Amino acid sequence: MVRCKLLTLISLAWASVLSLVHVQSHAESLTLIVVTEDSYPLQYVQDGQLIGAALELVEKALVEAGVDYEV
Repeated sequence: MVRCKLLTLISLAWASVLSLVHVQSHAESLTLIVVTEDSYPLQYVQDGQLIGAALELVEKALVEAGVDYEV
């Protein structure tokens, strides 16, 4: 179940990144606001910091695509 959620999240993240890359080429400045939910162990808050495997994958995809983002 966790693996299925993670794969779905990864697929959605890549789709978002690809569409943003297209939009970014037509905009001067664009910042993606990433909104998530507490879904242990994929992403969760620990000591006031959002962490987890899904967050790491999304951040990696956005960095590789050159997209500015906030979580």
